[in-house]
Amino acid sequence: MRKWEKGKMIDFYSIRTFDEITEFHCIMPMSNIPSILTHGILSFDQVSSMEHDSIALNVVQSRREKSVPGGLRLHQYANLFFHARNPMMYLIRENRICILRIDKIICRIEGVVFTDRNAASKYVRYLSVDEVQSLDYQAIYAQDWTDVNEYAYFEKKSTKNAELLIPRRIPENFIIGAYVKNEEGKNTLQELGFDRQIEVYAEMFFR
Repeated sequence: MRKWEKGKMIDFYSIRTFDEITEFHCIMPMSNIPSILTHGILSFDQVSSMEHDSIALNVVQSRREKSVPGGLRLHQYANLFFHARNPMMYLIRENRICILRIDKIICRIEGVVFTDRNAASKYVRYLSVDEVQSLDYQAIYAQDWTDVNEYAYFEKKSTKNAELLIPRRIPENFIIGAYVKNEEGKNTLQELGFDRQIEVYAEMFFR
């Protein structure tokens, strides 16, 4: 079992509903991999002072300029998705990205916050680890978010972007592997020093 070097741990194994979760995902430009293997996955605020490539959309980041009730500012969290085949990935669809796979044991870090949809949404609910059973896993892990009903469509679309927020940084030892869209991406990650399992999984990238 991995240990987290800072902060307390919560009783992860007492929460049965975590059986619904296999891992968490981080959509990341491959060029950032060397830095991530050294520093971990950093929050928006922490990484802003470092040289890095970003896929963040300015219009979305402006909506994330808010605080989590009883917690930190949203930009002080490193954020993960439950499932990277989501609306953000659909917008990006670039060759220079990979999906980092994060061990679900990350949930044990003190201060993590779950969101039932995109954290930038004004309708988002922030949930504690004890409330995770209320998430709509069927919508989160659905292959798409299409619907003939416009309201249902936007609801599904937002829910697909449900997040896990981790205070300040995700230590690199929680990264268990990566998905790439093709063999070229796999070769690139290996050349950048990524030393964990790499799987070609084109469907995650809408290919």
